[in-house]
Amino acid sequence: MDVKERCHRILMKLVGTRESVLVVAHKVILQVIMSYFLDIPAEQMPSIEVKENTVYELEPTAYCTKTKECTLLND
Repeated sequence: MDVKERCHRILMKLVGTRESVLVVAHKVILQVIMSYFLDIPAEQMPSIEVKENTVYELEPTAYCTKTKECTLLND
């Protein structure tokens, strides 16, 4: 959970922004961000699938977060 605590400041900046933000990060950091916005419990965070060569769009709305996936490179 240390990583989650270290990401807290960045998460609060993401939550407070009204502009689009592109985050390029290690898989674990992306899992922390996705678990926060998708309201996934911390215990399930390591099981969140983060694919390589994929852009995830998270769009917070009033009641949920809409998600989209875009694969950049096909094997």
